[in-house]
Amino acid sequence: MAEPGWYPDPSASPGRFRYWDGERWAAESVADPNRRRRIIVIGSVLALAVVIMGALVIIFRPDHNPVGTPPPVIASGPSRSSTAGSPTPGSRTTSTASDAASPTSAGSTPTAKPPVTRCPDGEPTRTVDHPSDGRVHGGALSFQPISGSGFGKPDVLDHFGWWYDEHGQQAKITDDDTGSVWPQWIAVGTVAIQPGFQTPQQAAELSTRCAISAGDYRGYTDSKTISSAKITIDGQDAWKTITEVSVAGRAMKGDQITVIVVNAGPPGSYSIFLGTAPIGDPDRTKIISTAVSGLRVDG
Repeated sequence: MAEPGWYPDPSASPGRFRYWDGERWAAESVADPNRRRRIIVIGSVLALAVVIMGALVIIFRPDHNPVGTPPPVIASGPSRSSTAGSPTPGSRTTSTASDAASPTSAGSTPTAKPPVTRCPDGEPTRTVDHPSDGRVHGGALSFQPISGSGFGKPDVLDHFGWWYDEHGQQAKITDDDTGSVWPQWIAVGTVAIQPGFQTPQQAAELSTRCAISAGDYRGYTDSKTISSAKITIDGQDAWKTITEVSVAGRAMKGDQITVIVVNAGPPGSYSIFLGTAPIGDPDRTKIISTAVSGLRVDG
């Protein structure tokens, strides 16, 4: 019996071919079987080319963003839980601070906008167990609680949206002339090690920018770095930044923000300290410097 293939059509005029599958003839005959195969091959190649071109258009179109570099946006983070555990990086957005904690004063308009910074979403109230030794603990860091000067009792905080395990204190400073309120913060916690936070220096500098763009500084005019340097806390490598943030139309001129990130903490995390003090207020600046000098690395 003949092998499967194309043969001269036994029931048609010369020059036509019909396919034999080994048992029966195909229903139709063709003039040139090689041409039919070429058409199939060419069609397959063209289809593959269309798929490849479509993929290239998607990859290289102007609004496409590679993984890890999303466009800067300002948005509230997802719902936060108080479930204990190690931090995991969330979507990269700019956290927005609560209006209740923002400096307020009537009759002023911002002269500039704070720089938009891509900040990860954390879960500040996602805490872990800490020693009950009278100190304020967050991550592997602790400080002696502040007494007086308008500071409330130490508590779990939900202010720095890219943090985890945030504990600290807040003071509300009221201006006698205008009645406006200006918050002072001191807190410890952790930040997840992820793009932008891969070294203590990166984490300290980006955390400073996140704090500036978080919503506290309406009337923002400018910011400048006072210092940025490697230090040690309890023998652990750390990075410390001090930055001045200026605002207009407020009772206060702005804040001095101190950020320290220590290479210590739960797996996949750095421990962080952040303290603010109004510019030109030596007493409140001393509160922060005293807390920094008393920082301890626990565990």
